[in-house]
Amino acid sequence: MRENSLRLLKSTIVVPLAAPQHSHSTRPLSFAVSCLSQYLEKPGIQHWKAFLHVLKYLRGRQDVGLCYMQNKKSGLVSSSDADWGNCRETQRSTSGFLAQMHGCLIFWKTRKQPSVSISTAEAEYKSLCNLTSELLWFCQSCQEAEI
Repeated sequence: MRENSLRLLKSTIVVPLAAPQHSHSTRPLSFAVSCLSQYLEKPGIQHWKAFLHVLKYLRGRQDVGLCYMQNKKSGLVSSSDADWGNCRETQRSTSGFLAQMHGCLIFWKTRKQPSVSISTAEAEYKSLCNLTSELLWFCQSCQEAEI
């Protein structure tokens, strides 16, 4: 691939992925956008094809949105998970967690762990620690705001 073609490919992928108006904050897209954003510096043909696949997904989901139910009384519910060494390039694990308040999703996060875990238990523990940290921050913020 020529240098100019790669630059065009990079600018075509970077702008939509970085733009806040795109709905990459929903769970079905967050993993795909996370994977694609790892290759913004040196994208290849396979990244372009994956990007087109994401656009095709978005085109077919224009009438779908997030629905928050008002009468749920489940309180705060959270969960975390991790895969163990699933990144083929670095052997690092990917962590993820989410939290819901009264049935409404209030936050979630997925990211590669900063270091290689030596077991599934360690990868899961790191993910749980990240969730606990976010939950503590959220609960303290709610207390300060008297919510």
